[in-house]
Amino acid sequence: MRNTFYFIILFATGLHNATADSGLVLQGYGANQSTMEVSVGYGGQDNNHTFSSVYISYFETEDTPSVSGTYGEFSNEQTYQTTRIGFALDSFATDKPYTAGFFGYATKMDTDLIDRFGFGMSIGYGWLPAKSVKVSADIELMPGAFSNDWNDNVYLEYGAKLKSSYRFNQHVILNAQYRYNGIFLNESVFDKLYSNVGVGIQINFS
Repeated sequence: MRNTFYFIILFATGLHNATADSGLVLQGYGANQSTMEVSVGYGGQDNNHTFSSVYISYFETEDTPSVSGTYGEFSNEQTYQTTRIGFALDSFATDKPYTAGFFGYATKMDTDLIDRFGFGMSIGYGWLPAKSVKVSADIELMPGAFSNDWNDNVYLEYGAKLKSSYRFNQHVILNAQYRYNGIFLNESVFDKLYSNVGVGIQINFS
């Protein structure tokens, strides 16, 4: 209950920050025939070139997990699906090119390895080699303590993104991404769930 209360407060804060001069936000990402993400949100940019939004998204991919220990080895591709609702900040300011977010999620895989909902956070930092170009590294953390039904053998699900973004104008941002997602087991082993390289687009109607 306490975690839910924190999420409501943070989500409301993100909604408040996204209401000034804001509009519809559409995002898409694709890596191959089995990897896609779509997102619909509401947000806008402030005078410091920081874009904030609230959103709901769906992501799906297929890969062969490299999970050892309790689960043994997987020989076939597994489908990973996750739906999120949350808020995100993304800054193109030269003095603070950060990214941050907080989200609730529901994630499922073909196997029983992951099938739960919970709360997670993301944080990242970037570099602007040019006014409209940003290179960033982001980390996502989804601790088992903040989920409803986490397997006792898994302490943490985590994700990493390396992203290069080009702000074509105030309304369109194009990007290329490398994504990696894994879990931390109680055997003190970090194992991969999926990885991919793809391209994305963000369209802001503010």
